[in-house]
Amino acid sequence: MSRGALFASSGLGAALRRRPALVWLAACLLFAVVGVAAVDDYGVSTDEHRRRQMAVRAADYVTGENTDMMDDFDRIQGVAFELPLWFLSEGVLGLEDTRGVHLARHLLSHLFFLLGGFFCALLAHRLTGSRAAALLALLMFLLHPRLYAHSFFNSKDVPFAAMFMIALFWAWRAFDRGTWRSFALAGAAAGLLVSMRIMGVALVGGVVALQLCDVVLARGAEERRRVLLACGAFLLACAACLYATWPYLWHDPLGGLAEAFAVAADHPNPLHELFQGQRVSSYDLPRRYVPVWFGVTTPPVALVLGLLGTALVLAKAAARPREALRSGRLRFLLLVAGCFLAPVAAVMILRPTLFNGWRHLYFIHAPFALLAGAGLHWTASALRRPRAKAGLYCLAGLGVVWTVAAMVRLHPYEALYFNALVDKGAPEQLAQQYEMAYWDEPYREALEFLLARYPNRRINVQAEGAEIQRNRTILRPEQRERLVFAEGADFVASIYVDRGFSGWRPLYGPVIHSRKVYNSTIMEVAMVALPEDDPTARRYRQAYESAVAGTPAIRSVYDVYVEPDGLTYVKEPCSRSDTRAHFFLHTVPASAGDLPPDRVLYGYLQQWFPFERHGVRLDETCLMRAPIPNVLLKTISTGQYSGRSWLWKGTTSVPPRTVGGLASPPGEP
Repeated sequence: MSRGALFASSGLGAALRRRPALVWLAACLLFAVVGVAAVDDYGVSTDEHRRRQMAVRAADYVTGENTDMMDDFDRIQGVAFELPLWFLSEGVLGLEDTRGVHLARHLLSHLFFLLGGFFCALLAHRLTGSRAAALLALLMFLLHPRLYAHSFFNSKDVPFAAMFMIALFWAWRAFDRGTWRSFALAGAAAGLLVSMRIMGVALVGGVVALQLCDVVLARGAEERRRVLLACGAFLLACAACLYATWPYLWHDPLGGLAEAFAVAADHPNPLHELFQGQRVSSYDLPRRYVPVWFGVTTPPVALVLGLLGTALVLAKAAARPREALRSGRLRFLLLVAGCFLAPVAAVMILRPTLFNGWRHLYFIHAPFALLAGAGLHWTASALRRPRAKAGLYCLAGLGVVWTVAAMVRLHPYEALYFNALVDKGAPEQLAQQYEMAYWDEPYREALEFLLARYPNRRINVQAEGAEIQRNRTILRPEQRERLVFAEGADFVASIYVDRGFSGWRPLYGPVIHSRKVYNSTIMEVAMVALPEDDPTARRYRQAYESAVAGTPAIRSVYDVYVEPDGLTYVKEPCSRSDTRAHFFLHTVPASAGDLPPDRVLYGYLQQWFPFERHGVRLDETCLMRAPIPNVLLKTISTGQYSGRSWLWKGTTSVPPRTVGGLASPPGEP
């Protein structure tokens, strides 16, 4: 007897055939082992501190200690995941040190992501009846490089995607059984989903739409009454769970929901980011924004099979409309396809405020993984020859292996994954097209590099923002003690989010460490304090003396001098760390001779200066010299910012005049 036959005839093989869920569970446990080994490789993302504080304020509000939550902007965000995450990491586990808290949050978030993968396999198996398709759907869900990395440090978007998959499973179970109790359970899952993020209403609307179809197609009053009872149980359980798990709704349920919808559609804090080589506003995104981001960051095997599955579902529904409207697998797969297509279509039509790629729509990856499994199953079923089927499964398996290899090469920066649809071979090519490390997690590597290179000294690092200091909190206590963020820095670490947009590259002192992803720099560490005889220091000294010899029309914390060969940016003093705030940009011509004798040109405007970086430290002043980006040349010469508004001295409608190639506010001397 062969080994395969021996295994198949054994009790274990029979058990796996009878209970394929054991296979999915074993796969998720294997992923959990890998996750435990990798959890300490990721840095602290931009939103983590904010999300934890949101949970703390919600806990205080629930216990009646204070009502600070009601005065915070984040009050409109649900805490159905954040509150249990905080309670488990700091309440049950009793963790107090910041490193332990971060690692616990990362691991718990990742385990919840794996739970979503388990339910993905269960649902895919029930929808297709194929163990191979279910296994592929599981792998498609878990092996999306961006979602995999975000599952550790993004406790908002990825847990919502996992919960979306779980809610889909309970919705299928409800339609399969048809009892009001099963619909009540599905409603509770849907309510929990909406309390995590308001976009969960997409699934609620889909389930209610199918129930209304059942009401119309019901055979007799008794069946119609049963469907209406199930629909009522679903909505009632959904509303009850939503209200119970979202404290902000306790004082005004309808008003709170309305505010959450309004903010989701039109976020009050717009951003400008790099997209296909252009600077775009989150208030005015092109309609292709989400489809392009989704297309260039999804692994090829998942992209092909998912789109194939979507097309097949729509084709089968069009060919058999009666079956598509009645209960069954095809109808539910039509709901799954709607959960993928409808949010994308809504974003393209309504154009709500989005930023940071498609992370606000990460939840569409849940139905897309199911559609990928269905696409593989139907395609394999259409092939008559066993060898052809085996070849198809082998191709899908090779695609999975290719994705795993790409993730291993990128680790721990899987969140920056791009597929072959993007040209990323030339140096800095990718950084000139798309946002890269926008969540600032590479700061951890920068700090660990300095700690390893200088093991026996305190390290003074320039803090360009709070993100680098937050990455300090995940380090060991003895490492944190050696890091100082204060005036007079010796080193500066910078993450480039949008520098490719301008083609601008900051000039520091000597770069002592850098990290490239796809041949594009995402992070550099440079020396700031240089010896007087260092050539770089001498070059900066000359620029500094040239700059301070002039007299700006208006002095403030920030003074910018426009010179023939570039822009000199003097920041005073070095101890300031709020370089990511708005400020006044002051421009003066290259020489006083360029000014008419009766005019003093200052042309100030208030804008977001996206290229804040530090150069060397001279005379307690931080100085940097770099070419002027094209966007700033346009802004300085026309006063027009992002093509949308005039920002001269509060004026929003009248364009400024131009003198000597530079602009000045209307009516000013």
